[in-house]
Formats: sequence, structure tokens, C-alpha cells
Amino acid sequence: MHFMSFMVSALAAFATVDAALPQSPAPDTSIGAVVAAAAAYVHAYQDQLTSVLAHETYRQEVTRGPGIPHGPTARTLTSDVFFAFTPADHYWLAVRDVAEVDGRLVEDHQDIRALLASTSVTNLAMSLKAANAKFNIGEIVRNFNEPTFSLRVFDDLYRPVIKFDRKSVKREANAVVVTLAFEEKQEPVLIHDPAGKPVLSHGTLVVEAGTGRVRSAALQANLGKLKLSLTTVYEMDAHLGVLVPAQFNEQYAFDDRNLGEQVTCDATYSDYRKFETKVIIR
Repeated sequence: MHFMSFMVSALAAFATVDAALPQSPAPDTSIGAVVAAAAAYVHAYQDQLTSVLAHETYRQEVTRGPGIPHGPTARTLTSDVFFAFTPADHYWLAVRDVAEVDGRLVEDHQDIRALLASTSVTNLAMSLKAANAKFNIGEIVRNFNEPTFSLRVFDDLYRPVIKFDRKSVKREANAVVVTLAFEEKQEPVLIHDPAGKPVLSHGTLVVEAGTGRVRSAALQANLGKLKLSLTTVYEMDAHLGVLVPAQFNEQYAFDDRNLGEQVTCDATYSDYRKFETKVIIR
């Protein structure tokens, strides 16, 4: 009896001590607080992810409607990708150096490290975009297929004119995760059509409340009868200690399949490492 009484008393004491421990304050999940946290996170992330190299495997598939000219329906590229942010243009760049196409080495493959040491990132990006376009299959031209592209939503240039809504709040193991919807209403906008006209985009962003870390981003837009969708999933990289693009999906499709082709692209990233040579970013 005495032993049992002691055990009950001891448990009660522990319960009292545990209840008295300070609890971590719940993060602010209001729209304004989450957007502000994400903006601060992306601002810091611009430095964290700049001068980082990764290995990319990029798969393309094309489905063609009746009467559409035939051509390759699938292709796989393997590349080194250099990530950078150019402050002057408020732009994220993923500079791809294609090494293999469908398992075959690219004959005129150039060393991205040597190129980055000799010219600015912006100049290199423009030249490599043009060179790498020949490896794309399908007739749909895509030149903003960057896995970090949607992060521009939180840039100071665009954020003030974007409408944000909170869609859901979920508690996970070590974080409170908020899903935000965004919609562009006016210029400046993220995308312009080939004629230079603004294209309004919308989408969803999964953000950690408090830290502002972006776990995933999905962006959609319509260019006439062509619908496009860009989705990026971020995962923690143990070596760099930051969230990095792990998967990137692109989809381009016409409302009417008879009008043209449908293109789906999936990219996966691995082997992230810091680029040690000094580069020119402007």
C-alpha cells in the first residue's frame, strides 16, 4: 500500500513538472505573416542556392493529335545544372550544360566550370539556352522552364500586386504547413507571350509557417489556347543543409487535342554541391 501510494504521488509530481514546462508558441498562420516569412526566406535563399551545381535527369514526352507532324515522342537528357539568382533582373536561372542525350555523349559538350569562370552567368545562360533548345522535342517553345521559377512570386517586384489566399493549415511532425493560393492581377507579371504581352498566372504554394520555407510550388497559366503548368517539389539536402529542388514537372497542352501536341517533362535532381570557382553574377 505504501509503495502504491508513493508511485501515484511520484507520477502526479512528474505531471505537474511537465505541465509547467514552457511550450513553443504556435507560429502565425495568417496570410500576411506567412507571405512575409516566405518573402524573407526566398530573399535569403537567393544567396544560399546561388553558385550551386546539381546533376539533372530530364525526361520529355510528346503526344501528338491527328494531322500533327511526326517526330520523336520521348527523350532523356542528363546535364549539370548551375543555379543562380540575378538581382538586376529579379530572375532565377538554371544554367543547363547537357552532357548526354538518350545515353549518347554530346560531341561538342563544354565544361560548365570553365565557361562560368570566363563569362557572366546571364551571358552563359542565354548562350546555353539557345544551344540546348535543339535537344527539346516537340514544337512548343519553352524558355522559362526553371525549377525555381515560381519563387519569383515572393520577390519584392511581384509580390505587392499578387493576391494571396490561405487554402489550408496542417500540423506535421515538426512544422505547421500552410497552403497558399496566388493569383496575378496586373503587371508586373512573371510571364510574357512571344509578342511581349503579359500573361497572368496563378497557382499554389506550400509554405512552413514561421520559417517561410517553401516545400512545393505549382504555377499555371494560359497562353491563348495553350495551358501550361510548372510544379516543383523541394526536399532537404543533408550536404547543403537547405531545401533544394528534388522534382520538377512541366506540362503543356492545348484545350483541343486536335490543335497541337501535348508535352510533359519530368526532371529529377541529385548530387548537389557548391561551385567553388568565382563567377560573375549580374
